Order: sequence, then C-alpha cells, then structure tokens
Amino acid sequence: MHILKKLFRNIFFISCIALDKLAPSRGVPILLYHSIDESGFPISTSAKNFARQMGFLAKRGWFTLTLDELLEAM
Repeated sequence: MHILKKLFRNIFFISCIALDKLAPSRGVPILLYHSIDESGFPISTSAKNFARQMGFLAKRGWFTLTLDELLEAM
C-alpha cells in the first residue's frame, strides 16, 4: 500500500505541474495541504483551521473542483 500511495502522490504532483504548463494564463490556483491533523507540526493545519480557511475562500466566491472537472472545463 505504501508504494501505491507514493506512486499516486508522484502522479498527482506531475499532473499539477503539467496543468500549470498547459493553462498558466487561466489562473487556476491549486492549494496544497501537507497534512490536516492536530499534530502541531509546521507543515500541518488543524481540521478547524482548514474549515475556517475554506469558509473564508467560499465567502469570497472561490470554489473547489476536481482534477477531472478542471480537465473537462479546459
């Protein structure tokens, strides 16, 4: 399972780079969170803080979409 998880992460990362190269002028921002948990590590955020951040963006008209939805829209 660990190998599959690592492979998925690499494929996702490469896909994000490819999308940025294909549509840089369209301005599709991609947010990346390393970890959503209560560990307190510098690269993690709590679930409560994550929800607050998503609420902040939603109130300003931002919305989420899947990678498939983005590709379809392009």
